[in-house]
Amino acid sequence: MSNKGFNVSPRSWSKIREEALRLRKCFALDLDKPFPVTKFLGILYDDLDLLQVEIIEKDKRTAAIEAFIPIDGSSPPRMLIREDVYDKACNGEGRARFTIAHELGHLFLHVYDQESYIMARTNQSVGNIPPYCDSELQANQFAAEILMPVGGIWIGDTEADLMERFGVSQLAASNRLRYLSEKGLLKAKP
Repeated sequence: MSNKGFNVSPRSWSKIREEALRLRKCFALDLDKPFPVTKFLGILYDDLDLLQVEIIEKDKRTAAIEAFIPIDGSSPPRMLIREDVYDKACNGEGRARFTIAHELGHLFLHVYDQESYIMARTNQSVGNIPPYCDSELQANQFAAEILMPVGGIWIGDTEADLMERFGVSQLAASNRLRYLSEKGLLKAKP
């Protein structure tokens, strides 16, 4: 497996889960309800002044870039989101919501956390880094945890259940159910 991310401070998936749950709790979000991705961006941008959000047009330069946070020292940090991705997220499209949640993962795990702010880009000549040190895998795990918290998923849930309950794509729902099953984290519905 080759990694595309930055080498960052090690983080266990359980620590990432704790961070995502802490954010949901701060905003009094039920564990079995969708995470309001675009509303949350608005809170960070308008209410708390913790983030600059820039919507960029889709053109030849940006066609392969859905969203990203440039590491340019801007304060507050910037998140650039391609216009079509932002519009789809506003309309509840699962993949676009995951994309923005992934960038929120970078923001909370790698930018706001000063320990991880210095990141080293990995490449194939350097070799693989452990998954728990890969910025992209950490951000994916954060997105899964904040969008589909384990406390809102039960034994017997299907992909369709997660897609409806959390507003995620079939792929995200499938990956989440597989991960939670493999780790033995699913519980019976109370």
